[in-house]
Amino acid sequence: MLSRSVACPRVSKDRILFTICGLIFLGAFSFLVKIVVDKHLSLDGVNYFFHVLENTGFANIAWSRRYTEYLTEWPLVLCVWLGMTSIDYLTKIFGAGIFFPYVLSFCLCWWITNEEDRVYLFFPLASFIGFNLLSDYDLIADHHVLALMTWPIMLLLIKNRPLSIREGILLWALIFVYSRMYETAVVNALIMSLVLMVRMVKFRLRLEYVIGAVALILLAVAAYISVIYIVDPRSPTNRGAFLDSILVNQRNWEAIATSGFLSLFFLGWLITDRWLVLKDLVFVIALVPIVVYVLARIAHPEYAVTAYLSFSSRTLVGIVIPGLIIGCAVIGFLRATITSTGLVSFAIMFVTMIGFNLYDLRHWNEVRVEFAKLANSTEIFIPIEETALADPQRDLRHHRWSWNNSLLSLVWSDGCVRSVVLNPEKGPQGPFDPREELVFKRYLEYDKRFRTVDAGVRICSKDS
Repeated sequence: MLSRSVACPRVSKDRILFTICGLIFLGAFSFLVKIVVDKHLSLDGVNYFFHVLENTGFANIAWSRRYTEYLTEWPLVLCVWLGMTSIDYLTKIFGAGIFFPYVLSFCLCWWITNEEDRVYLFFPLASFIGFNLLSDYDLIADHHVLALMTWPIMLLLIKNRPLSIREGILLWALIFVYSRMYETAVVNALIMSLVLMVRMVKFRLRLEYVIGAVALILLAVAAYISVIYIVDPRSPTNRGAFLDSILVNQRNWEAIATSGFLSLFFLGWLITDRWLVLKDLVFVIALVPIVVYVLARIAHPEYAVTAYLSFSSRTLVGIVIPGLIIGCAVIGFLRATITSTGLVSFAIMFVTMIGFNLYDLRHWNEVRVEFAKLANSTEIFIPIEETALADPQRDLRHHRWSWNNSLLSLVWSDGCVRSVVLNPEKGPQGPFDPREELVFKRYLEYDKRFRTVDAGVRICSKDS
């Protein structure tokens, strides 16, 4: 559990703090860059955006994940309620809402730890790089928030002293919210329950029993809700796709490299200081998967994470996150220390993976640029098969989805819709078919030719 001696004497607290702050700012920067190029609209992102704007309220996609929607959508919902109609501004506000749980989680983790315990912030950072970063083609997805909100709970549970009543209330609130985030919470809830029971046995205080008993009940509720929606899911197709995606991670170089590094890194962290040379050696060896990854990327420049690979990495929420939770509990119980070599090793891994992730962002940006080019086409309806977005030579089809193209056309129309890219004729048409109905009418103007579909649309001001 957290100890005053958690930072190894060989590593100053200032060095730990500097490293952690630097990595937090780098991670935040990488996320904000994605908001600038609208990557948060990929996959379900633009669909959630559509539902909020059309419903003038929360998307309400799934009851079992409702609290995730509240955490991510509230800025957008608030602006819609206040009457804001600029699609450009609303998309960025939507992105800020998706970023909000990241800020909330790290702020809570910072408040929960003190100067002596900052080293444990490596766990949320490891979670970010080993999971959240890998699934960034689906930034709106609920599993991101589940992973983020795991760490304030865990950092409370591994404290090396009894919890105060204020901390206990915070713990209850966090677990309550955790209960309706994502179905794989059942695994995390079971592990957290074990950690919680160890706390109760260790401290044997009345307040600790009260806090622990209520927390255990809330964790049981979270597990129950998760099991119910696993057995009877909102979409049976989604459950099958989730299971099928597990094996897809074998082709995800980023998942293999980060998982390999983190496994070895936390093994090195566990080694006692009596074996300092071995401890540092393991920290260095942990970089081998990262070095192999870099060499593979250089040897195969055509490789990049595709939308499908990124989407499939959501299954890691049931593997990587539970593994990190166990690692956090064990390292906390053993009061394991870290060395300067460990700090450097983790920083090299973090910077490397962020760097390649930002480099690969060019593929998504090419998709966005191509949509912008099509916005002023002479045809009001453009089959995607006739565009560069479906050109196998450009390979953009691996960095977009088959069903959200019409929505993206509208959002990226610069306020005046002149053309709409159609989804594949034989595939899903998404939440609407623009040849039969038009949406976003409160927020967008349309070329006058679209009046053949809906006579009630507002005509672009330049055409009126």
